[in-house]
Amino acid sequence: MSQPLDDDPSRPLAAAARWMRGIGVLLLILGAVAAFSAMRSFDQLRAMGGSVIAIVIGVVMAIYFGSGIILLTTAGSVRRGRMWAIILNLGLSGLWLLLILTAVVGGTMTIFQRGMGVEQAIVWGLYVVGSVVVTRVIWLLINGIKKLRQAGAKSFGFAPIVPQQPLSVEPIPPTETGE
Repeated sequence: MSQPLDDDPSRPLAAAARWMRGIGVLLLILGAVAAFSAMRSFDQLRAMGGSVIAIVIGVVMAIYFGSGIILLTTAGSVRRGRMWAIILNLGLSGLWLLLILTAVVGGTMTIFQRGMGVEQAIVWGLYVVGSVVVTRVIWLLINGIKKLRQAGAKSFGFAPIVPQQPLSVEPIPPTETGE
């Protein structure tokens, strides 16, 4: 995939699409890990009466898979400047940022109350990095909308279904058909 020129208004959207593909793959991997852990521990959880925990793991798995699939499938439309895809991904990224920042605040409160082990420090650091990455995607999407508007894009990627003027069809003269 080639990089747009510096003065191209779709450059931030192309960068956002690349980030979205990477995040989408990461979310699919995390969804697979959640699915594996749910399948592996489902019998143990059900024996302990913890079917609610298994359901929560299933919901988390569905959220990871659903978000990853949405990010992967709409990245191409974002790159082409489709407004519906940009708005959809702004909303999805905003929800993920809210979720990640909630985890960062909770981790910070845990640090001040009980201290932190090595594993908790790694997870907390990953949450902080995740919040920075998702914030970058949101910034690129907003900047892409702004640059498209400055460039005078009126349709924001919505192509008309019917051409503006119908094409004229000229009949073939009989001398050229061999008659």
